[in-house]
Amino acid sequence: MTRSDLVELFAHMEWADALVWCEVTRQPALGSDPFVRESLYHIHLVQFAYLTGWTGGTPEPDASDEFASLGELRAWGRSYYPAARAWLDGLGEEELHRRDPVLWPEFVEEAIGQHPVPIPLADMVIQVATHSTQHRAQINRRIRELGGDPPFIDYVAWAWMGKPAASWTE
Repeated sequence: MTRSDLVELFAHMEWADALVWCEVTRQPALGSDPFVRESLYHIHLVQFAYLTGWTGGTPEPDASDEFASLGELRAWGRSYYPAARAWLDGLGEEELHRRDPVLWPEFVEEAIGQHPVPIPLADMVIQVATHSTQHRAQINRRIRELGGDPPFIDYVAWAWMGKPAASWTE
């Protein structure tokens, strides 16, 4: 996996996040649904947690109750992407193969039932994108359960469309 591949993967992730957010903001029932709101918060919390870990910071504690409105939560989630792009732009190819200690080893050990081994940084970057995909799919299912028409956010759809930039406007 090259840095260029990861930049592209993150471009898709932003495009898909933006589509889901646009759908949620168009339908008031979605924006007030606890599952949807908690899932959106979780997606962006994990994105920020990894980025903070990679850049040597300390991840923020749970702040889900600090967002007074859905708009504030959306703005916070959207703010991840410029920071992630800047970090990826400064990343060298050789750094992708560096085996870093696992972030949050106690949590990981409990989850997988063994002590985690260091993995290439590229694998962690892929994890952020696939983790976000998993939760966007859950949100899309909830959109359908609430009578909506979820956006088509598959990577291949993005590719078929010519890999457009994310549009955060409804």
